[in-house]
Amino acid sequence: MINTQNTAPGIPCPTESCDHKIKVSLEDLLFQKVVKCPHCLVELTMNREASKETISAMAELHNALENAESAKTFTGNSVRYP
Repeated sequence: MINTQNTAPGIPCPTESCDHKIKVSLEDLLFQKVVKCPHCLVELTMNREASKETISAMAELHNALENAESAKTFTGNSVRYP
């Protein structure tokens, strides 16, 4: 049997007794205060004050992705500006 846990996407759980990964999306990082390991339930938090520049860059990326997604369905009847 192949251990897919090592190749699964996500952040390795920092708990020594847990070998699972925590899946974290861009939206999780931007909008959630806490991210939990689904296996051991350890809670991870981000120091938002120390991460202001990173959060700002992630917000810009999030907005660009939303604009690109909207452009896929553009019908020519409206214009969206960032």
